Amino acid sequence: MILFSFIYIFLKRYSRSIFLFQNVLNFFIALLIFIRKFSFNIVLMDLFGVHLILDEISMYFILLNAIVFLGISLKGVEDETLIFLLSTTSFSLNLLFLSYDLFNLYVMIELVSLLTFLLIVHGRKISQYWAALKYIILGSLGMNLYLVGVAIVYRSNYSFSIQDVKNIPTIALSLMLTGVMIRSGVFLFSMWLPQAHAEAETVVSAVLSGVVVKTGVYTLLRLATFSKSEHIVSYFGAVSAVLGVIFAFLSDDYKKILSYHTLSQVGIILSSFKTAPLYSLAHGVFKSWLFLLKDDLPTRKVSEIKRLNFDTWIFLILASLSISGLPGTSGYIKSLVLKNVPFISKILLEVAFVGTCASFAKFFFIKVGKSKNRMTFHHIFLLTVSTILGILFFDIKYVFSSILIFSAGIFIHLAMYGRFNVRKIALEELEVSLSMIIILTVVISWLMFLQQ
Repeated sequence: MILFSFIYIFLKRYSRSIFLFQNVLNFFIALLIFIRKFSFNIVLMDLFGVHLILDEISMYFILLNAIVFLGISLKGVEDETLIFLLSTTSFSLNLLFLSYDLFNLYVMIELVSLLTFLLIVHGRKISQYWAALKYIILGSLGMNLYLVGVAIVYRSNYSFSIQDVKNIPTIALSLMLTGVMIRSGVFLFSMWLPQAHAEAETVVSAVLSGVVVKTGVYTLLRLATFSKSEHIVSYFGAVSAVLGVIFAFLSDDYKKILSYHTLSQVGIILSSFKTAPLYSLAHGVFKSWLFLLKDDLPTRKVSEIKRLNFDTWIFLILASLSISGLPGTSGYIKSLVLKNVPFISKILLEVAFVGTCASFAKFFFIKVGKSKNRMTFHHIFLLTVSTILGILFFDIKYVFSSILIFSAGIFIHLAMYGRFNVRKIALEELEVSLSMIIILTVVISWLMFLQQ
């Protein structure tokens, strides 16, 4: 990271080429690690007590990070400062996805949070400053709760090891879970997300939704492995999947639709910890792709888009099919999620899947114009990755149900589109979010005590 920082400082004029080279290299290294299943487990106990691990969970998140950032660099980023911030964020995310102790996770999440704040405000718009301020206030509150929980863990075990969370007081685990869920993009916990993701610049939105929210998901996966709290988090995830998709369906702002869907999709991810790393990868591909398509649209207001050139329309349709979970796309991996959830969660997720299809059905009815033959290397790359994932994890047993869910979504769109519209919900207000966090902390603590 330090080496590349100096390179960017002294070779500013070549920053775009360096950024592309860096991400191509990062992608092939991540792909090699994923294919060859490289692993390590390092404890730097004598130095800083830092525990780093490369295992099957880390591999998925590191590959996800590499894919999203390569897609962004293929699209092209002109601003030198933005390139430097994105490059530093990419390195920091890789290190976070290798972290395996409670305190190092805290440090890396806070570092990524600071970089995220700088990325959101980069456009220097008033709306971006407010979105970033709300993000940093609520995020800091969440990580302070987490840090208090970590302090209790250390006081109990004199260790920051994640494996020791199974022997800690219930209140400590409750505080850590609440703090991380605020960062994860779970509905009610993370109501800073819609505005932050919608107001940021396009490439920043792609990074935030594609990778940054996965920092909380990754931490929850590590915590839940030893704390036996999976089912509590998974039920919150299933509820988030439904609530997020409802507000996405009712929104007419393209980036708000995608932002609410991030809340929904994170809920789907957390509904099944067994498939969470894999579906995180799939989500990062199609969601970053959808955000990058925003620059090709004439306006963010979907109802005002009457015609698109063929290049934009076809990629928008393919990306919409991917998030809808059609066979042959990365979103089809949602079928594997349903195999690993209890009955109640399965019903909620199927409702969310239908709602997702209904949200994106509107794009199928936009008129198509002539092709403009634009350079679309990033679209082709993300389409290729989505298709490969769809083929690798294809299961013919779920083809009929996927088509049935998609058809139900089309029907709901035709029956209800345009009848309702929500611009903003009260839950996004800062004071309401703070109140909800206090209530949810109590709720999670109560559920954890009931579990004992």
